[in-house]
Amino acid sequence: MPFKTARATATHTVYTLPRELEWHALQRMPKIVECELQTVISEVADAFVSAGLVFQQIVMLSYRVGSRRAEIDTDFGTATMPQLHALGGRLADHFKFPDLASRFKLGGLNRTQSMQGINLMLERALTLDDFVYDKRLREQEAVVRETVPPHLIRPPLKKHNRADWHDELEAGDGALPLCGPLDQHGVDTLIAEVFAKAPWMNAPLLRIWKLMKAKADNGLRFPPILLHGPGGTGKSMLARLISNASGVPSHEMDGSAGAAAFRVAGVESGWAGSRIGEPLRFIAESRCPNPIMVINELDKASGGARTDKGTETSLINALLPLLDPHSADSWRCPASGLVCDLSRINWLFTANHLEGLSQPFLSRLEVIHIPALTETQYLQAVEVMCPDDDLVRETAQCFVREEWRRPAFSLRLLARTIQRLSADQRPDFH
Repeated sequence: MPFKTARATATHTVYTLPRELEWHALQRMPKIVECELQTVISEVADAFVSAGLVFQQIVMLSYRVGSRRAEIDTDFGTATMPQLHALGGRLADHFKFPDLASRFKLGGLNRTQSMQGINLMLERALTLDDFVYDKRLREQEAVVRETVPPHLIRPPLKKHNRADWHDELEAGDGALPLCGPLDQHGVDTLIAEVFAKAPWMNAPLLRIWKLMKAKADNGLRFPPILLHGPGGTGKSMLARLISNASGVPSHEMDGSAGAAAFRVAGVESGWAGSRIGEPLRFIAESRCPNPIMVINELDKASGGARTDKGTETSLINALLPLLDPHSADSWRCPASGLVCDLSRINWLFTANHLEGLSQPFLSRLEVIHIPALTETQYLQAVEVMCPDDDLVRETAQCFVREEWRRPAFSLRLLARTIQRLSADQRPDFH
């Protein structure tokens, strides 16, 4: 589903990439080209008036980086042939196109040829001279040196020196639109939608609802949350439902897959495997500055990893500065050296146990306990999972009543059972 953006004006800048001097100057050139062409544009507009046409109603001009001319889009739908011949002749005389001038005056062009000839003359007339363009570009480079902070200007990079993260970070440069609810009413709608799909989660949802409403502004925002409790109670599923209902992109990481810090922080420059961490990479990939970052089974990442040089790395320690808003807004990426504002990331963790998680880490989180589900809650889950199949629903309800007290019973097992029951009900055409 497309991400719901808060507002066109609601943006957040995570980082600004340093660029070469010429790049900064080129960004300013479209306005310079537009200003330099104003005299010519006025002369063209006069030619339209003399032909009984209105320039602004027929011609749309735009300017793009790296182009010396105006991008021209014309619509001559209401212009008559005499008007086109008069306009073409006037433009050809004024801008010195003798071949076209004679053909327009003799009326030897049909409508399509007339429009093509006029567009050709407009393109050539509304193009800045190479010498003038280069001179203005050099002037803008001097302005950039005086006005742009030095850390945002980098020397030209040779192709073989360009790290992979340069390309990865391009899409996330500058102000990005915030995603998610606009206000408290949007939060209410989000939670109601999640509750409709997971009514057995009413207690944790009530807590999450209050946390979201306390921070409701532009875009989804909630403090770091840890959902902990027995396995198979729907903790990871709840994170996915919140992402889907809010339209905010989410990225899941598995804490049991490795405890090394580089998964979050990245690998510093100078190493052969230098790379950015998953949060920064996902922000650039999704172009969302406030994604939901989900780390499942965090209790299995409470240890650490040791590098070849004996240095200890820890996923938990790498997360500490990112969970504190006072340090997350000026976090330095070790791979790129960029100072990033990651304070709008929405962190959501799941764990079966709290043992092994340090107190400094837990103190940064809103800890929400999700106990083992009751028979009533499992039956609520059945209603949601198979609303349109009476036979499967009744069979699943019987399964819950008979088995829910067993230690191995879980929401995950119930979902697999319902899938098998549904498959058994499908007709076999083979």
